[in-house]
Amino acid sequence: MLDIVTDFSGAENADVKVEVWHYGILESEPLQMYIIVQILVLSCILIMALDVINAIIKLVGDWRHRGFNAAHLIEPIVDFCSGTLAVVYVVLALQQKIASADVTGKILGKFSAIPWSDPEIELSEKTSTFFEATEELMRLIGRESFNNMLCYVLLLVTLFRVRS
Repeated sequence: MLDIVTDFSGAENADVKVEVWHYGILESEPLQMYIIVQILVLSCILIMALDVINAIIKLVGDWRHRGFNAAHLIEPIVDFCSGTLAVVYVVLALQQKIASADVTGKILGKFSAIPWSDPEIELSEKTSTFFEATEELMRLIGRESFNNMLCYVLLLVTLFRVRS
């Protein structure tokens, strides 16, 4: 999808902004590789969860001997939150990628089924069908964009978590 916004209110020039929206479809081998990678990600999250549990057990033991220090809770909480965020992302992304070909095929089928050359059907009905399918495609792209933003947040949290 291509979104072009123009502003002709200036006296000497026009302001034009162009935004391109896209949606990726995965099928066959790329989809299989994507699923394998996501399974590996979930395995790493499991290892991280076990590390968080171990850190919490160690903190409880340390608190008994030295007292409570809230600063020591930050690391396990960040690990828990980033692990939870990663699981949410993987589940959403897997659902979306597995169904991407079918969902996109249905939407594109609506576009190709519009009888543009049929004079018996009103133009308003044709354009209504066209814009409904366009809105459906934009919602699909919006969900993909949300998943990508979730991934960026997850990567940022992970980057801050890396020790120097």
